[in-house]
Amino acid sequence: MAISIQNVYYMLCYAWDHLKARALVDVGAVPGERVEDLLGKVLQHGVAHLIRRGLDQDYITSEEEERRLRGKLLFSETARRMLLPRGRVACATDEQSHDVPHNRVLKAAMRELMSMPSLDRAIRSALHDHCQRLHDVTDVELSPLAFRHVQLHRNLAHYSFLVNVARLVADGLIPDEQHGGRRFHPFTANAQAMGRLFESFVRNFLRREQTYFKVSAPK
Repeated sequence: MAISIQNVYYMLCYAWDHLKARALVDVGAVPGERVEDLLGKVLQHGVAHLIRRGLDQDYITSEEEERRLRGKLLFSETARRMLLPRGRVACATDEQSHDVPHNRVLKAAMRELMSMPSLDRAIRSALHDHCQRLHDVTDVELSPLAFRHVQLHRNLAHYSFLVNVARLVADGLIPDEQHGGRRFHPFTANAQAMGRLFESFVRNFLRREQTYFKVSAPK
C-alpha cells in the first residue's frame, strides 16, 4: 500500500528530528502524490522563509588589480605581474556574499526540480522566482561533491531541513540511458530508502512522544 505524500512529509520531519518543519508547508495543498511536487513545495516555502529572514552570508576573498590600495596588498602577485610600472597593485578584499555552499545546493536542487516535466507549473514558477532572487549564488551541479563543503553550525540550524531536502533530490537523480542526462527516481520507490526512513521515524517518534519505553538504536 502506497504511503500518502502527507504522511511521507511527517515521517521526514520526525526522522530528521526537525518537528518545527511540520508547520513549514501545508502538505494538504501539495497537488497530487508526486514526490517532486512535495520536495518542490517544501523548497518553495522554505527558501521564501530564508529570503524573508535574510539569506546567510559569509566573507568571500577576491583578488583584483586596482589603481589604489584596497584591502590587503599582495606583494608577490604585484611583483610577479609587474603591476607597479603600470600604476596598479594586486589586492585581496573580503566582501560579504550569499555565494556560500548551503545556498548553492538549495539553488541547485530547485534548478533540478524545475527541469522535471512532471513538476507542477505553479511550483516551477515559484522556484524560478527564487532562483532569480539568488542571482549572486553560483550555479553548481547537484552532486555529492556539492554537499562536502556544506557546514551548518548552530546558528544555521534553520538550514538543515532544507539541505536534507536538497539531498533527497540529489539522491534521486540517476543516469538516463535512454535519453541521456539524468532522471529523477523518487526515494519512495526505493524499498531500502523507505525502510531506513521508517526506522528513523519510529525511533524519533517514540523518543519524543512517549516516556514509558526507552528508545535506542544499538545497531
